Amino acid sequence: LKPVDYDAMSVTPLATVLRQGLFRQDDLWIATIRISGVRSDQAINDWLALHPDVKDSHVEIKQATQHLLAEYRISTFERFLGIIMVLIVIILLLSRSVTKAFWILLPVSIGMLTGVAMPLLTGIAINVFHLLALLLVLGMGLDYSLFFNRVEDDLLARQQNIHVISISSLTTAAAFSVLAFSSIPVMAAMGQTVASGVFMCFISSWMLSPSTSKNQPGYIK
Repeated sequence: LKPVDYDAMSVTPLATVLRQGLFRQDDLWIATIRISGVRSDQAINDWLALHPDVKDSHVEIKQATQHLLAEYRISTFERFLGIIMVLIVIILLLSRSVTKAFWILLPVSIGMLTGVAMPLLTGIAINVFHLLALLLVLGMGLDYSLFFNRVEDDLLARQQNIHVISISSLTTAAAFSVLAFSSIPVMAAMGQTVASGVFMCFISSWMLSPSTSKNQPGYIK
């Protein structure tokens, strides 16, 4: 029969398994061999020291993954700061007043600080998933703050707005509270951050919102 080559295997159900252990990079074919059942890291390190040709291509998956996550956390944090700066500029342009922008951003800042504090209080270091969750807190917190800082002349309309925002906030916090108790670290990280952050954004936006007077500093026309 005709010899089976890589292209022939790539259209079979074994293609997924094949690509995990053999792939092509430019003109070089690379094969991966997974080592399992290692009981002593020192023993394998000693063996690698005696075989430098193998050591050059040896990859510690756990260390490589941690390195990638650390780099991604730094890049995510930098982009996160950039997003915050853009939003601050937009709020300043919208409100046309530093004072008004301050009252809009203050509840959001309180909620985000709460979201960061929750994992730290439980002894968990901030990771990339907490930062991604903070983006959700930032977006929803701004929504709450903008709604509460827009004073309505009609008292009934303002009460209806508060009612709708309250339901939105409480259901969001309740849903993510379920994730906060998950045994999966990623789910727990996002659940703790979003639930606590969104709830505090809502409470602080409500408590710091201006009255029905248009002369309040947070009023947006």
